[in-house]
Amino acid sequence: MKPIRLAAALVIAAASTELGSAQDSFEQLQSRLERRAEAIRPPASQVRYQEIPWVLDLQQAVQMAKEERRPIFFWAAGGRDRDGVPLERC
Repeated sequence: MKPIRLAAALVIAAASTELGSAQDSFEQLQSRLERRAEAIRPPASQVRYQEIPWVLDLQQAVQMAKEERRPIFFWAAGGRDRDGVPLERC
């Protein structure tokens, strides 16, 4: 067998064994990260603001506010042709 073919065969064999151990180490890493994230994840009572039903249409928001007898929080940012860029003149 030529040395180049032998080297290629050894590289392929090494890579195939590394793939199995890489998958195991990935799963171990993932489970470790999940445990760490669980330790610092805030409780559901502290992230209730994420449940706010944001509405993009003002007329729909007014209608919903009337039906639910709730106030509207209106957020606007940016200027003409600069949609979403905060702290600019209108």
